[in-house]
Amino acid sequence: MPCSGHLLTPSHSLSAQVFLPAKAESMPNSGRTVILLNLGLGDIALAGVCSGSLGTGGYISTPMIINGVKRNLIKQWGTTTISLTVSQNAVEGNTSITFPTTFPNAAVSLQASVLTDVAGGTCETCRPTALSTTGAVLRGMSISSNSGSSPTAGTVTVYWEATGY
Repeated sequence: MPCSGHLLTPSHSLSAQVFLPAKAESMPNSGRTVILLNLGLGDIALAGVCSGSLGTGGYISTPMIINGVKRNLIKQWGTTTISLTVSQNAVEGNTSITFPTTFPNAAVSLQASVLTDVAGGTCETCRPTALSTTGAVLRGMSISSNSGSSPTAGTVTVYWEATGY
């Protein structure tokens, strides 16, 4: 047997007894769960694999086992535009988005980031005003902090990401 720090070469041999049953049913306490437990994988191997749709708008569903219950954490994303119109000292507007897939239980968060700006605006923001399992309403706003300058109407592009299960 090679010692620690030595390389194993083809001239070395290792001996061990390996039990490889012809069929899983021949193992004591047979069954898929027992085999997975013997591998040390437990319930996580029963969770499944990710699914989704990738692109500029899409989603990923990640299966997991939480307290013995199978759940899917779902992340969805996309882009939209909001037409902003003049309203008193600000330029603002709303738009509705529909998620690529419905959250089966709940939508728990939504973040939005403004990509483009409006002429004359120095602070473009976007926030959700409504959130459901199928979509959301986003409110965009452009404010000018320059005295004597006011933002003009226009369109902003917004990236959004929603999380749910």
